[in-house]
Amino acid sequence: MGIKNPRHRSDKEIELFRKENIFYQGIQLHQLNNYYAYFDSLTQKSPQIVAQDSFKVLMQPLEAMYFDTLGILESILVNCYAVPDKFDLNWNTKNRLDFFPPTTHVTFFRHINIYEILKLTNAGSDVLKLDNGKRKVVIFWNIFLNKQTKIYLKAIQDNLAKAKGEIQVFFINNDNSFFANS
Repeated sequence: MGIKNPRHRSDKEIELFRKENIFYQGIQLHQLNNYYAYFDSLTQKSPQIVAQDSFKVLMQPLEAMYFDTLGILESILVNCYAVPDKFDLNWNTKNRLDFFPPTTHVTFFRHINIYEILKLTNAGSDVLKLDNGKRKVVIFWNIFLNKQTKIYLKAIQDNLAKAKGEIQVFFINNDNSFFANS
């Protein structure tokens, strides 16, 4: 499916890919290396949660998380639930991207809020100011899934244009975090 050598990426490589593929205005962040260890520790502490709302869905390379105005997760689109269509992933199965927020791919652990996600980025917990009253969208992306990332970013950004009212968008690159944890 177009995997392009998972390896450490320079800021220059990430910025070039971003400029070519991200056209929607948003805050650009990098995922910290402890992101996966954090969610993995939650699954070990709460095995009953794993059975019903797996944190593993939060550890995928491509995912878009839609939060309500209070920062509560309300929809999530994840690469492992995008349906293969020939050689590409179809992110719009069941026309889910026709609406904002889109119909979620999977049930999820509702207690994960946007603050937990953003504190695991280079912005840290007290650097970001969230705009209260706005929906928020967190978009995880990378270069190592190359073609699939380009398709995904286009589909998600087209969906953002359907939002009624203002939204706050965070693009989080996870190339180096994935590389460090592989």
